[in-house]
Amino acid sequence: MQPGDKLSTFTLRGSDGELHEVKPGGKGVLILFLCNHCPYVHRYASRIEELVSTYLPQGLEIWGINSNDAARVPEDAFAKMPAMAQRLGLEGRYLHDEDQSIARQMRAERTPEAYLFNPAGELVYRGAIDDNHQDAKLAREHYLIDAIEAILLNHVLQNQYETPVGCTIKWKQHG
Repeated sequence: MQPGDKLSTFTLRGSDGELHEVKPGGKGVLILFLCNHCPYVHRYASRIEELVSTYLPQGLEIWGINSNDAARVPEDAFAKMPAMAQRLGLEGRYLHDEDQSIARQMRAERTPEAYLFNPAGELVYRGAIDDNHQDAKLAREHYLIDAIEAILLNHVLQNQYETPVGCTIKWKQHG
């Protein structure tokens, strides 16, 4: 997806076992491609939990999506998602993209990778959470927070893409 592309409504099963519909609206929608095993996701866990606790109450819809092939990485199996959802503050908001259709549609590549949509459902930011995947205290650029703050204030974003750093999505083998 490129800036300006629209979010299509979709439904996935959450780590709580329920089906959840993700659709444009509210104050915007943040989708984070995540997984259970990735060391980069683990390094960002406290930052993700802080994003959720700060911006979900302000009306931003926040969803995590695990698209990894559990046959290739058993740690990413659906059964192990509830523990990660709890760690990230995403109980009921950590979704399983078992057939990988959402990751393919959005052209997701890495975990973690952020997609931020404005209230009209237009992609306004894609990429890295910040500029330091190793240590939150050393981050100087907070790309995702800056983008969220901009859409909450109805401002136009200057920077719409930052290359994400993380594990590649583990695609299913076809054929």
